[in-house]
Amino acid sequence: KLYDDTELFASGNVNYYMNINCYTSNEALQNVEIRRALQLGIDRSAFVTALDAGDVYYELYGFLPVGIPDFKGDFRTNQDNEHKLVYTDKEAAKAIMEKYGYGPNNTLKLEYYYNQNAMHDTVSAVIKEKLKDIYVDVTLKTAELRTFFDDRSYGRYDLARNAFSAD
Repeated sequence: KLYDDTELFASGNVNYYMNINCYTSNEALQNVEIRRALQLGIDRSAFVTALDAGDVYYELYGFLPVGIPDFKGDFRTNQDNEHKLVYTDKEAAKAIMEKYGYGPNNTLKLEYYYNQNAMHDTVSAVIKEKLKDIYVDVTLKTAELRTFFDDRSYGRYDLARNAFSAD
């Protein structure tokens, strides 16, 4: 698998998430525990607040959005209530990072890559801010859309914006 995914937020049937490239030259991202720390370190409600669009966006804790039925009602709601696999735990994220030698004086340096528009700018700022809390120094990188898609397809990133829509 080229990357792990960290689900962030959704709008209708569009899921917005961050690809974590396991095969980048940054060896830390090859460590599943470091990737788990990145997932634990992001408070998904911060995206909803920053985007300030009322009920248009909601936190995402898996790839299936709210509104997909299962045999007991809504799949996403039932999964989140029964065994949420994606959640925020900054203290656990910090503990993982510290286990591998990261801390306030030795941060993990990563690059977040996205195609620039107002929403992506807001999301990238939240990612940078939230990961800073767990000893990750994020540099933001943008490119025009076609270049971004090509680079993402060929794995030329540490972290990258992505989205998935139900069609």
